[in-house]
Amino acid sequence: MAAQFIGPMPLIQFLKDFVPQAPEPFSSTSNVFEDVLEGPNRPGDFEDRFIRAVERTKLCPNVQFFNTTDGPDTNLFYRTKVDISGHRHPSPESSPASAIALPSLESSNSERTSLRGSVDWTIMEIGIELKDEDEDPFQDPPPGLSLQARKDHIFEKDTQAAHTIRGQMIAYAASHQTAQFRSFCFSVLLLKGEARLVRWDRAGAIVTEKFNYTNCADNLVEFLWRFEIQLASQRLPGGTRGNVHKVTVHDSKDDQDHHFLVSSATDWTLAATGRSTRGWVALDLKTGQRAWLKDSWRIDMADMEKEVDIYRDLNKLRVRNVPIMLQGGDVAGQSTVTGDYVNEPWCCGTHDILKHQHCRLALDVIGRKLQDFKNSEELSSAVNDALIGHYDAYRLAKVLHRDVAETS
Repeated sequence: MAAQFIGPMPLIQFLKDFVPQAPEPFSSTSNVFEDVLEGPNRPGDFEDRFIRAVERTKLCPNVQFFNTTDGPDTNLFYRTKVDISGHRHPSPESSPASAIALPSLESSNSERTSLRGSVDWTIMEIGIELKDEDEDPFQDPPPGLSLQARKDHIFEKDTQAAHTIRGQMIAYAASHQTAQFRSFCFSVLLLKGEARLVRWDRAGAIVTEKFNYTNCADNLVEFLWRFEIQLASQRLPGGTRGNVHKVTVHDSKDDQDHHFLVSSATDWTLAATGRSTRGWVALDLKTGQRAWLKDSWRIDMADMEKEVDIYRDLNKLRVRNVPIMLQGGDVAGQSTVTGDYVNEPWCCGTHDILKHQHCRLALDVIGRKLQDFKNSEELSSAVNDALIGHYDAYRLAKVLHRDVAETS
């Protein structure tokens, strides 16, 4: 994700653009976090004090926070453990409608009766990571710089420690967005008495300027108070609770919505940015037939043809060995915004951020991974069929795949 962190965004603009105003202002007259730095500094002590401060003042009443410094989520390929996990009230054990069932992994049903707990990305609302003051992976420019000087300023620290910490943050954002139906997510980086807010989408991340949250009630307190108001807007529509979800595919040809039931994803990519392709064996609720449902974030460029349009052309020309696309199109209102801020006067450095648009399509064929062949005859036949399909695609439609790989 080099050059995909945009910042430092003024905190006031971050709140205005990304977190809607709460209907009522926060009622507490005291500074919620003024005492969080005082007390023992054993591992986990600060996290406990932070959580108690939030709960004591009812700052975020619909989100329950847990100290997860020693409780990694073992349900993903690698064990990720953000320091503080925020889950939706009232029952952290139950998965929200937006949670995605991951393949061959058991859901955590451990009881969360204390401040300590284990990370569960399927029910995560926000992750908060703690670092020391000198571990900030970003560096704000000095005040008063000219626009050109700000463009020359390197916002992402170029040290091994900074790369490691940003990598840690990226892994958390990837886990958060992969384990749920999400269009974006937030995270908080605490640097003891200072903090940064981060908004992640499939194009990159927007990072705020560093601010002191222990002596001012108008920054982190205001963010958390507003945060729960817009919880639903981060998640994409997903119907039923538990491990079965109702997913909508809007067909760009007939302009109609088509509904499918999906369970565990059989193909998924653990990535914070990019296409983030996932696939499910799906049940068409109208026909009762099974289909392959593909969910991804395509690069949104005027001169780049959409995958759904390519499928339509190939099907129309009767290209051999290409699945029939049943429905396909963009998900309305689901596109990335990170790239919209690269020309803001506060943005340091130069960035080439590609806009991504959420899209879905359903195919009539459910295949198996090529490496799952049963014998050499099956492997040879599959490769031969693929070569025939590529030959027809170029001969009839002048289409080349250009990304032939194990995963595609």
